Amino acid sequence: MIIINAFTNSFIAVTMSLSLLLADAAAESVPKQLLPRSIGFLVLRTPEKEFSKITGVVPEYCHHCMDTEKIAEISIEKNLGIFPPHLYKKKHEHEKWIKCDFYKGVVYRIEYQPDKTKRTEVVQELKNIYGKIWKTDDWPNGLSWIYWRDKDTVFSITFVRKQGDSFPLTLPVDT
Repeated sequence: MIIINAFTNSFIAVTMSLSLLLADAAAESVPKQLLPRSIGFLVLRTPEKEFSKITGVVPEYCHHCMDTEKIAEISIEKNLGIFPPHLYKKKHEHEKWIKCDFYKGVVYRIEYQPDKTKRTEVVQELKNIYGKIWKTDDWPNGLSWIYWRDKDTVFSITFVRKQGDSFPLTLPVDT
């Protein structure tokens, strides 16, 4: 479901998505707190033209996208003081970006790197904030996904469950 363009040494990607795009119609669990729909000035459902006006970035077509999809990457370093402080502490250049995906001209997914890199730490912190996990998904390639959901948003993390021969599966298990 999610293809990450800029992999990092700490390969837990945090993703916010519109639940309207999920094919799975499983029952919703009520989170302790509503799931976030933005990070800094990046907000789900922002129209492409408004997004470009705010960010100065024009979304582009990509090789893995459908005809109705586009992507855009926002430099964290060019937007000082807007995003959570931990994002400015990233050491590797490819970690210093936030990726936004567009479907039919609106932002439907935002991806960024969390401050923690171990699955157990991230999951516990998110359970404390958002409550019970909605579902998990273990891909055959060794990546796993954990999801929280409310009526408008899906919040997910991905991590390496078992190592493999190609990046990101060469990273330590549970990152």
